[in-house]
Amino acid sequence: MAQMTVGAATTNEDYLNRRAEQLVIEGYRFLAGLADSRAKLTSPSVLRLYHDNLGEPAGAEAAAALERLVAALKTFRASPIAAYPPGSRFISPDEVLVLGIIAGIQHWDEQIFRACLKQLCAESDRIRVAASAETFAMALHNAGMILAPLPFSLRARIVRQSEIRRQKVPASITLH
Repeated sequence: MAQMTVGAATTNEDYLNRRAEQLVIEGYRFLAGLADSRAKLTSPSVLRLYHDNLGEPAGAEAAAALERLVAALKTFRASPIAAYPPGSRFISPDEVLVLGIIAGIQHWDEQIFRACLKQLCAESDRIRVAASAETFAMALHNAGMILAPLPFSLRARIVRQSEIRRQKVPASITLH
């Protein structure tokens, strides 16, 4: 059985060095790199990563849930999802948003959950992406992998970017 990963990280670097966060980022990176968004996403690397860290049944459940989340993002996203190659020490804005969604779900943080979701997909697709994200977040939680709440600096940046995007969206035009 997997060990429970809890606690708060004090810096962005500490946050990204935690096991739960690494599982999310590395799994996302393996799947984001697969070329065809219409094909069923499967990656032996993701399955092995999750089996090694969560055990076989929990690892298979979490890997399948992550595959559904990434497939939803690839399907409902207007632009390609961004990710660094597995093992990179850098983190893309999309990777931060995925971490924010999962941490938001696990910690009942609706503000960060909504801000991240708004930046990742269109309003009409948010329910489908949110449902996939919730399944993945709960699979991790059930396996003892609980992400720390986002560090304040990341939270502030995400909320600020969400506000800027909201201000840039033109008002809807009503035709009579």
